[in-house]
Amino acid sequence: MKTLFRNLLTTIFILAIVCMASNAQSLQERLNPLKPFLGRTWKGDLKAPNGELISVSVRNFESIADGKIIKIIKKSEGKSDWGEGCFYWNDIEKKIAYFFIEGAGVFQTGFVKVENNAITIEGTM
Repeated sequence: MKTLFRNLLTTIFILAIVCMASNAQSLQERLNPLKPFLGRTWKGDLKAPNGELISVSVRNFESIADGKIIKIIKKSEGKSDWGEGCFYWNDIEKKIAYFFIEGAGVFQTGFVKVENNAITIEGTM
């Protein structure tokens, strides 16, 4: 019985390692400034100018396409709005580019600027 239990635990452990390794894609080096966002859920309060809470925005970031793209998924707690987008390397501009579209049809596009441990997206909406 002990051997069966030990073999079962060993199998589960090996499967867990294989699953984690298959989900962890190496990120393209040019996207490394955005690496801290990966594998986490980020929440932020959207507030009116008077400080009233409008909604809580939840964003998830994941590496896709063999680490060439960082996909962003945004949902708002308690509301039906959503958005999806991506960060990717733009070979023509030689910069990290950004594209995002929301359920209402609003879209954003721009480029990432990294300075003094701050990441800024400059572009149009």
